Amino acid sequence: MRQQLKYTEISLNKENSEPLYLQLAGALRRQIGMTCLNSNERMISERRLSEQLGVDRTTVSKAYCELLKEGLLTRRTSKTLCISAESRRKLVAPFPNIGIIIPQQFSSLIEANSLTMHYIKGIIDSAAARNISTIMIQLPDFNASYAEIDRFIDELAKRLIGVIHIGGRDVYPDRPLERLMKFEKLPQVMISAYPHFPNVGTVTADPSSGGYALAEQIQAFGHQSIGIVNYMSSFHEEGSGGYFVYESYSRAEKLLRIFERYRLDCDERFHCFQCRNFSATLRILKKKKKEGNLPTVYWCVNDETAHCVIDALTELGLKVPEDISVVGYDGVSITSEENLTTISLPFYSIGYKALKLLLDYYENGKTEQNSHVEIATSLVIKKTLAYAKKNNYGKDGK
Repeated sequence: MRQQLKYTEISLNKENSEPLYLQLAGALRRQIGMTCLNSNERMISERRLSEQLGVDRTTVSKAYCELLKEGLLTRRTSKTLCISAESRRKLVAPFPNIGIIIPQQFSSLIEANSLTMHYIKGIIDSAAARNISTIMIQLPDFNASYAEIDRFIDELAKRLIGVIHIGGRDVYPDRPLERLMKFEKLPQVMISAYPHFPNVGTVTADPSSGGYALAEQIQAFGHQSIGIVNYMSSFHEEGSGGYFVYESYSRAEKLLRIFERYRLDCDERFHCFQCRNFSATLRILKKKKKEGNLPTVYWCVNDETAHCVIDALTELGLKVPEDISVVGYDGVSITSEENLTTISLPFYSIGYKALKLLLDYYENGKTEQNSHVEIATSLVIKKTLAYAKKNNYGKDGK
């Protein structure tokens, strides 16, 4: 969203010992530093600003000259001044800070070895390469007063050049999160989710790249039917109270469209929903087996769900991949010991790119062209995907 300097908010104190032109230069400098401006943003004329502030034109002229000398302004024509492309960089402190908004205590993230840590590693490395410091930040309590929240946000704006959101607290309403996301003076980027605020950019994985690779490999292995296993109740869900939608909420629907495009049998009787844990997954798959509604391959919306499926199939006396192949999505635990075929999500690259995008907003402003960045996923083939076997459990064996 394009922003402009708020000249009407400038106030000069004629009783102050500091010359008016230096007061004005300081006010303009602060606004340039705190506002997400496009480079080459045109300054209003000396005459208009002098009339607006009730000062003589010489005061404005001298203030503009100060900013010209500092390289914050540049002269487009003899009468036109613009924000310099280097202004944002010049106003950054020697060791600038960015904030990483995390949904829980940092110690909890480390103990859980969560996916969030993989994003954070990319952010920190990207920041370190640019001599930028990172600060882990937790938002105030959900029910904090608006006055408390505004003070918190004002402090962020003073200390940081921008923030990166990693998910949310999944509570609605979340006053601090909503208030912060609406705050346009601080550049903001969200990871792996689509925010509903136009001033917040996003970096997500593109599931289709890995999805197409999987569909081709499934066909090459002779599979004709595929079932999707989801911990949610449908292929697509909304969430987070209208603040944003996680990329994972629409992942299954996107992969379904790809599988259909490859003419794989994606009949609804093969799909499994609400597989939130092993017991739920076992109950659902037991019913599918009894009814003869097992496909030759299952794709699961994440690796955790895929491992539940493998354990449940084993409990039911089926072998993976001899009887049924299983594929996951995440790739967070890809090691030489890991046997799961999966679509690998580029956690580190997403975090790394999020920092670069945030700096782009800080220096040049957010535009329609740089509002959303997608990073390709990739297929990692391991032992749980093999050639299809004709069996008595699904359509291919009938």
